[in-house]
Amino acid sequence: MPMWCAVTCLFVNCLLPGFGTIMASFSVICCADVSQKNSGKGGTFCLNFWVGWLQMITLFFVLFGWVWSIVWGVAFVQAAAKRNNTMVTTTTTNTMYPDNPRLVNETLPGYAQPNYGANNPSYA
Repeated sequence: MPMWCAVTCLFVNCLLPGFGTIMASFSVICCADVSQKNSGKGGTFCLNFWVGWLQMITLFFVLFGWVWSIVWGVAFVQAAAKRNNTMVTTTTTNTMYPDNPRLVNETLPGYAQPNYGANNPSYA
């Protein structure tokens, strides 16, 4: 996810534990790059969504959900920082012009050769 979204989720997780994680689950759909190869966007959405609910439920159990929520918010920021620090290399290949251009003037079988010369009345 972008850095601004990760910081927002961390901030919301500090104030309202679990809500930032649920926001992060919805951000997976529109603006996140999924790093889990097997689960994809749907699996990551479900994981974050239900973890957010568990963080809210365990909030009243010795404030475990609040600490857990902050740890996940920090993980979001670290993942966004790692995503922003990766260098992207783009390789462009030009296939429009071959290395050895040549003019081909061939007539396909069954088609007459066009007459572009001075004897053609349409070009006079």
